[in-house]
Amino acid sequence: MKKLAKVLSLALVLVMVLSLGGTAWADVTVTVTAETITDQGGGEHPHTFQAFQLFTGEQSAEQSNKELENIQWGSALSSDALKNKFISAVNTVYGSATGLVTVDTSTTPATGSTAAEVADVISTFDTAQAEQFAKKLDEYFKDLMGTSLSESTTLATGYYLIVDKTTIEDGDARNASLLQLTEDITVAVKTDIPSQVKKVQDNEDGVTSQNHVEFNSNVNGPEITAGEGYNDVADYHIGDSVPFEILSRIPNMHYYEEYFFQFHDKMDDGLTLDPQSFTITIGSYTLSADELRGVYGSGNESPKPCDFHITFDDLKNFVGRHLAAINPTKATEYSQYNTDNNLSPSDEDYKTLTVDDMVGLPIRITFNAILNEDAEIGNAVGNVNTSQLEFSNNPDSDGHGKTAEDKVIVFTYKLENEKYSGRTTVLSDSAVYYSSAENMIGNVDGSTAQGSNTYATDSGKNYVLIDGKWHELLADAKFVLERDGKIAIFHNTNDGQKIVGWTTKYSANDIKTELAKDTPTKTFDAMNVAEFRTEIDEDDHTSWEINKLLEIVDPATVTLLMTSNAAGYFEAIGLDEGTYTLKEVVAPAGYNPITGGKEFTITATEIDDRQAWNDGDSTKAITKLELTIDGGDTTTQDVTNGLVKFGVENNQGTPLPETGGVGTTLFYVFGSMLVIAAAVYFVTKKRSEVE
Repeated sequence: MKKLAKVLSLALVLVMVLSLGGTAWADVTVTVTAETITDQGGGEHPHTFQAFQLFTGEQSAEQSNKELENIQWGSALSSDALKNKFISAVNTVYGSATGLVTVDTSTTPATGSTAAEVADVISTFDTAQAEQFAKKLDEYFKDLMGTSLSESTTLATGYYLIVDKTTIEDGDARNASLLQLTEDITVAVKTDIPSQVKKVQDNEDGVTSQNHVEFNSNVNGPEITAGEGYNDVADYHIGDSVPFEILSRIPNMHYYEEYFFQFHDKMDDGLTLDPQSFTITIGSYTLSADELRGVYGSGNESPKPCDFHITFDDLKNFVGRHLAAINPTKATEYSQYNTDNNLSPSDEDYKTLTVDDMVGLPIRITFNAILNEDAEIGNAVGNVNTSQLEFSNNPDSDGHGKTAEDKVIVFTYKLENEKYSGRTTVLSDSAVYYSSAENMIGNVDGSTAQGSNTYATDSGKNYVLIDGKWHELLADAKFVLERDGKIAIFHNTNDGQKIVGWTTKYSANDIKTELAKDTPTKTFDAMNVAEFRTEIDEDDHTSWEINKLLEIVDPATVTLLMTSNAAGYFEAIGLDEGTYTLKEVVAPAGYNPITGGKEFTITATEIDDRQAWNDGDSTKAITKLELTIDGGDTTTQDVTNGLVKFGVENNQGTPLPETGGVGTTLFYVFGSMLVIAAAVYFVTKKRSEVE
């Protein structure tokens, strides 16, 4: 047969968009569209194509199937070396004896199979063989120069290999090569660029995420929604287990023999990965523990590129081994179709699942990380988690691309308090004034002039200026921090007093009662953290986190108490937004503890669209920090440093009557009444005697 049927030209249409038309077959027009690939970071990647003529021939407008006749070698196969590579590729793909012989022009006459004989064998290829053949040819021609295809290029009649000659960058992928008979065709970019999205779950009430997650990909699939409460911005306590997820889709892997697919994830120092927390779901299939161990990597290479990576060396193979579990809906549909039509696997119309049926289905990776004691406070930096996807991007040879990074951010805050007396004092002429509590305690840059200074020492006592009056700062007041019925556990570090967990083992009243004893059996100021191990809520804390808490080996550094220093200062580092109660369990000597505690609420104002923080600017993620005390007025706080601050006033015990006070007044009143009564008595008695 000396003609090549048009049917072969359709074998690889899955890679390119082909618009057929026209009736003049001597010359045809190839149009390359201006379509580009847009990657996850918004970058555009235009593609360029070249055509290599494999065969020449003739086409007749009268032929209904547009076959190629009188076939000869094309210009791309002008050398014997390329002809013989071409014939060898045909033999390899065909898989059995073809009878084709390589060309040898050194003999007289020349030996070897003709172009028409080679075309006869190619015309028998099925779709899979045609794809394999195009891949083999790509190896020979990808580095050679063909005819560049512009927006409008005229090609002579023939059979062509069309090659994507684009220099592939990150975020882009190469099109598979195409075998095509000449007709009026349109060549457009048609390849899949995977993308991925990172999310963090916020524990704030009312935060939902019903927004459809958008992917920059040519792959269509079911709507993918982030989990409940997942977005780009969250805030937590230090010590909390923070949930994260990465979302992607199964890419179009049709033209790849193997498909590399790897997620890279990197955390700031304030986040510590919990390696026991992973789940990975592909479509409807959840990976087993053994499979998780097989794809998880710690990312400990040097220099450290990431904290962990999830690697599928061949995602196509993995998906192919779990087709029905990944897409049970399609499996049921095909099974029902085959049953309804009484089809068996040997029937041509029998439907069976393939990797192509999985394209677009969701890939979801979830894991937790602990917000640790190295967490950044406030919005100046925040605590960022970054993910990136690396993927195969050349179906005809090895090659990897990477998506743009996607980031989420976690915040935490700090509480500062000053404990002071409700009494005001007039300072003496010997007072020394300071600009800050730190300078006052350290006796740095003191001045005998008050000026704008708001701290002072006088006669061995420390004072703070509040509303124009001086109040003594009180040491040795002890507080606990309560939220939702739990008491904060603190770790005293060189960087301050940091929250590491919460306990229900003791209440504020238990602690207050115990510390009021003449000889307390427990001080709550040097705790053995082992006693908290069994009561940590498994819904909020993983077993790994419990072990992390137990790494604090020095009991002297663990406390349930915040104790004011000589400047009346005490702190709690690592707060989430929300409502807390500060409860005083020991008051300074001579003072009464505050009654019932002091309730305060921290409120953070996040970016308007919490699904759209993506420029890496932490100051845009959280824009305002506010504090409300005892349900009163709300004040703006220091969002940059994540600092909320207020004072706690103590008053002394019930005063006894003093000179000039109410006691004296009562004395005078009762005395006057006695004098009047006595006068009335004597006057009455005198009158009686006279009568």
